[in-house]
Amino acid sequence: RRFAGEVKNRWTPSVSHDGETIVSAYAPPGGTYLYTSLELTSVRDGSRRVIPLPFEASTAMNTVPMFLPDGKHLVVASVASSGNPKRLWVVSTEGEPPRAFDILSESSMPTTMNLSPDGRSVIFTRPGTPTTTLFKADFSSLLKR
Repeated sequence: RRFAGEVKNRWTPSVSHDGETIVSAYAPPGGTYLYTSLELTSVRDGSRRVIPLPFEASTAMNTVPMFLPDGKHLVVASVASSGNPKRLWVVSTEGEPPRAFDILSESSMPTTMNLSPDGRSVIFTRPGTPTTTLFKADFSSLLKR
């Protein structure tokens, strides 16, 4: 299925675990490429919903927003801006405010992010010379049980 719209304002998408929703970092129209929102698109009917963010989402390779197994939250990496550090965030699809759970140093900005098998932390890598570094950020305390 093809979805119409301004593709230039979206970044690499990710798909929910149930395959029903696509999410991508979204730059609202206006001529800038500041990805300050997430766009959720229904695979079923193509309807879209935008979630504003209090930060700019990272568009670094392989750091796309990721759905958590509950389908109600996403993990999103932010860029450093206006004196704010790079962070990892848990963003709700149901209207709760985004919550930061880890500050990233310049050297730890993820280039490849994946959820842990239990869905309670993010594993990410930072390539380097001579070795690649592996990081783990736990966000389990932010999720309702």
